[in-house]
Amino acid sequence: SEPLAENLADLQKRLKKTAATEQSLQASFEAATTEFGAARQELQQSRSVENDLQRELNVIKGRLEALRAIQSASSESQQGKAWLNEHGLSDAPQLASKIQTEKGWEDAVETVLGHWLASLVVTNPGSSAKDISTLKNADLGMISASKGKVRARSGTLAEKVTAPDAIIAMLNHVRIEDDWKAAMEYLDIAGDEQTAITRAGEWMGPGWIRVSRSESGQAGILAREKEIKQLDKDLATTEKALEKQQHLIEQQTEDIAATEESLAVQQQELNQVHRQHSDIESELSGTRARIGDMESRRTRIEEESGRLTRQQDADKAEIKATRKTLE
Repeated sequence: SEPLAENLADLQKRLKKTAATEQSLQASFEAATTEFGAARQELQQSRSVENDLQRELNVIKGRLEALRAIQSASSESQQGKAWLNEHGLSDAPQLASKIQTEKGWEDAVETVLGHWLASLVVTNPGSSAKDISTLKNADLGMISASKGKVRARSGTLAEKVTAPDAIIAMLNHVRIEDDWKAAMEYLDIAGDEQTAITRAGEWMGPGWIRVSRSESGQAGILAREKEIKQLDKDLATTEKALEKQQHLIEQQTEDIAATEESLAVQQQELNQVHRQHSDIESELSGTRARIGDMESRRTRIEEESGRLTRQQDADKAEIKATRKTLE
C-alpha cells in the first residue's frame, strides 16, 4: 500500500505539471493561430492594395501612351525620319518639352509659337542647313538649344517663359496686355515690328488679329506636355509604391509560411502533451482503483477478523459456562 501511495503522489505531481504545460501550450497555440489569421488578413489587404496600384499604373500608362500619340501626331520631329536619322537628329527633343510657361499664359504662348512648339531643339541648326534642300514632303523646324545670351524684355511674353534664346528673341516683340482694347492702344503707338497679346491668347499686330482656340492640331500641346511630365512623375511614384508593396507581400508570404510551420510544430507538441496527460490520468485512475481494491480487501479482512474474534470470545464464554455447570 505504501509504494502505491507514493506512486499516486508522484502521478498527481506529474499530472499537475503536465496539465500546466498543456495549458501553456494551448494558450500559445491559440495566440499563434489568432496571429496567423490576422497575418493572412493583412496579406489579403496588401494584395488588394497591390491590385489598386497596378490598376492605377495601367491607367497612367494608358493616358501617357494616348498623350504621346497625340503629341507625335502633331510633331514635326516625326516627319522626314530618314533625313533626321541621317543627321543624328532622330532623338532631338521637341521645343514643347524644353519650354516652361508661367501658369495662365499657355494659350498666349501656343498662339504665338504655333508650329514652332513641334520644332526640334538642336545644338546647331546651321550645320544641317546645306542639306535642307534634300527634304521632300516634310515640314521641319529646328531651334538652337543656346540659352542665357538673350534677356527677356520687361512687359513682353518672353518674361512668361523659360526657353532657348531664339524663342526669347521672338517673344521679346510680343507685348502682353490685360485685354484686347489695351493691346489695340499699344499697337497705335508701337513700331511696325511689335505685336501684343492678351492672357486669353488674342494676338494682334499692325493690320491683323489672330485667335487660336481649337482643341486639335497644335492647340493644347503645352498643356499636354505639362500633363505628360506630371504623369511621368506619377508613373515613377506609382511604380516605386508598387515595388515596395510587392516586397511587403513577399515578406508577409514568407512570414505566414514560417508561422504555418511553427503552428504545425506547436500542434504536434500539444498533441504529445495531451497524450501524456491522458496516459497519466489513465495510470492515476488505475492506481486509485488498485488502492481502492486494497482498502476494500483490508476492510473485509478487518471485518472478518473482528467477526472471528467475537466468535472466539463467545466460544470461550460458552466453554467457561459449561465447566461451571459440570462442577
